[in-house]
Amino acid sequence: MSLKSVTLWRAADDDIIVGTASFSPDRACAEAYLDNPPFGGSRLWRADIVVDKGKVLDLNEHGRKKLRKLGIDYGPGAELEFVVAHEAEALSDAGYIWVRHPETYPPDCEDTWTFVGSSDDEPQLVEVDVQRNPRRFSEVVAQVKAARADFLRRSRAQFERKRIVAVESYDLPFHVSTLTRGSRPSIAAYQVTDFEDGEPVAVREYATLEHALEALWEVASRHEQGLPERDDNPRSVTLARRLRNP
Repeated sequence: MSLKSVTLWRAADDDIIVGTASFSPDRACAEAYLDNPPFGGSRLWRADIVVDKGKVLDLNEHGRKKLRKLGIDYGPGAELEFVVAHEAEALSDAGYIWVRHPETYPPDCEDTWTFVGSSDDEPQLVEVDVQRNPRRFSEVVAQVKAARADFLRRSRAQFERKRIVAVESYDLPFHVSTLTRGSRPSIAAYQVTDFEDGEPVAVREYATLEHALEALWEVASRHEQGLPERDDNPRSVTLARRLRNP
């Protein structure tokens, strides 16, 4: 047995762990989730753990290959953190307590430690005082407003050129929403279609492009990675066309 001591940080409203829980080895990265709804929470917690290295699955290198060896294969389009969350029970059954995988937010953070163990293995969390910046909330609001304006501008331009806009939801794996012309122009000129695993699951119709774009923003605003691809990398549009024309 090879033991490793690690200090982990977590932003959450309380110290209760239900199912999986994400931690960061970098305090500053965890603090970024203090004002990042719907993720994280309003309080900062510290956990000092001692863990057997054999109980930690490191997916930072050759992650998908390691998962396939465990019989877990979601394909290259799935974010590892969501695969870990969905397969936590299988990973725990395989003998792991923690899974390390690349962090997606903030972009300059190294990795995330996700707890997948049983209640007997839960880390003890100790709350840490945080010096809050009173300007932080207003800055976040300003950033969201700027992101929304940029999203609406780019999406409108893309729709006018290609007649389709697609965004991928960050908090729902394999979930894509597309904006296209409505199938019944006399009733609604635009429609937003939600796909899960390549299958359409819901269609919402709108009389104006503005309302349809706002509906698409509701999907995209769940996380910055949900914003539509830029023109030089139209992956989402290509994916949406494949979904509509299999």
